Amino acid sequence: MLGCAGFYVSAHRVKPEGLSATTLSLIRHEGIPTGWASDLRLGLLAVSSLAVLYLAVRIIRQWISGWRQLPAMALVLAGLAWVNAAWGFMFWWW
Repeated sequence: MLGCAGFYVSAHRVKPEGLSATTLSLIRHEGIPTGWASDLRLGLLAVSSLAVLYLAVRIIRQWISGWRQLPAMALVLAGLAWVNAAWGFMFWWW
């Protein structure tokens, strides 16, 4: 079933959008300005990223000691960069 949906999206060149993008499209078509949405998305992404970093530091400090904290934190940062890049492409760069 998902394969058919993927084929439909690629065959009809429909840009897949999430709930936020769809809702904002509907609001925009009603004539309501949506210039604030990009700033709100960026703010939410920044707050959630800081929350992830805060929790990761607490967990890593509790379970890992010494120099091994650095590679563990590097993995967390790499994952966070990957996810943030995905959101960046979805809402700002693509």
